[in-house]
Amino acid sequence: MRLEYDEILKKIFNFITWQNLEDGRKYDLPKLGESHKEILFANCDSQLREAEKATTDVATATNSVIKNINENLHGANLVIESIPGFLPNVKQLELQWR
Repeated sequence: MRLEYDEILKKIFNFITWQNLEDGRKYDLPKLGESHKEILFANCDSQLREAEKATTDVATATNSVIKNINENLHGANLVIESIPGFLPNVKQLELQWR
């Protein structure tokens, strides 16, 4: 999304630059100025920042969930590897987690 935003911004900047050249002036198109660009992108930039923050938050939460799942699977493997019929005691599990 950021790349698309940057590309659109670049195209608008290039268009504004072209309009100010002699070649652009001869077409007599309505002028698009810096103030118009700010109006067009005022809301878009804030939405993009919000989306990037949400993506970062989701990635952090995902990593936390994956870490917890891995710890639970490791704990389950400790129980499976124990002597059949006997569950490991708390001290054994604490030693395994360190």
